Amino acid sequence: MNYNLIAPFYSDLAMSKNEYLDGVDAFLVTSLSGFEVTTYLDIGCGDGVRTIRLHEKLSCPSTDGVDLSTGMIDKARANLHGPSDISFYQINTIKDISGEPRDLVTMLWNVLGHVPEESRLQFLKDIRKKVKKNGLFFLDVNNYYYYRYGPLRVIYRVIKDKIFPPQSFKSGDLRFRMKIGSQDIECTGHIFRPFEIINLLKKSGFVIEKLEYIDYNNGTSGTQIYSGQISILCRN
Repeated sequence: MNYNLIAPFYSDLAMSKNEYLDGVDAFLVTSLSGFEVTTYLDIGCGDGVRTIRLHEKLSCPSTDGVDLSTGMIDKARANLHGPSDISFYQINTIKDISGEPRDLVTMLWNVLGHVPEESRLQFLKDIRKKVKKNGLFFLDVNNYYYYRYGPLRVIYRVIKDKIFPPQSFKSGDLRFRMKIGSQDIECTGHIFRPFEIINLLKKSGFVIEKLEYIDYNNGTSGTQIYSGQISILCRN
């Protein structure tokens, strides 16, 4: 998936899901009440708009945003205005991230869904090294059981998984085409079963602190496994 092709249209894509993104951010900020964030790292920062917004809401003295796409980083830097304690830079792997472990690391809007299944556990282990001891890691991913994919389809998926526990999660892999501007772009991604992402996080060494399901259309939060996409706050 070529993120440089998407970069010029990323802001429009984000605007179309603004209620969801705001709902996720509100859950994160509320969950951090009483936790002082002095260093913040956003992995897969896109155009940087949410990184900047969270930096301001958290009153964070130092923030870094990183992304694989040079086009996204160019957009993020263009969205910075005036002197700032925020730095945006391009990476090829998690190991390219410089600096000491942070108080808070985020990975927003299903970034993990673009990492191949065979690499996800090691990817999360590498991210954990970027989080301070007792620091926090927050991510949201798409939910295989989300009811808006079709209520009957979701009921079938839940029952099938209970009767025949999956040995592989390839059924959550998606390949689709998206019309962006004048281009028809091939896109890939993965939607996670709740127990799948929870087990991955635990195996990588994180402790689950909070989990909510946030509706992709209106940003409302719920506790039922089918009520929205998955947002999880973890502690290292």
